[in-house]
Amino acid sequence: FNVDGVIEKYDCAEDILYDFYNYRSNFYVKRKKNMEENMEKRLLYLSEIMRFIRMVIDGEIVVFKRKKTDILNDLESNNFNKVDDGYEHLLGIKIHAFTHEKLKDLQKQIDKLSNELDVLRGKSSNDLWISDLEMLGF
Repeated sequence: FNVDGVIEKYDCAEDILYDFYNYRSNFYVKRKKNMEENMEKRLLYLSEIMRFIRMVIDGEIVVFKRKKTDILNDLESNNFNKVDDGYEHLLGIKIHAFTHEKLKDLQKQIDKLSNELDVLRGKSSNDLWISDLEMLGF
């Protein structure tokens, strides 16, 4: 059976592998693109949280003893990105997160993810496939 589920006569085993390779390689291109997009979204998310915490610590945005609408206006005027059409990812941050230690932790996460993204961008979709095959012992 070929990749479309149709019976096909192949001249040799290499032809079967070549047919399979061409079919699978498209999925690895899509997979790599999806992985990059997810990492980029995660980086943006972490960066926004870090920027918000920093602005609150520095007194650039005041969140205590204010109306929610005023805080939302501040977030919009500072060009924060919305997640799921809102700012709950920022407004739901626990109070113990507004520390310099949390900022350092976020920076470590951002640096690590940024490095992983750089490594991924430096690989081809074929590199991902070869890596998967090596993990399986091939």
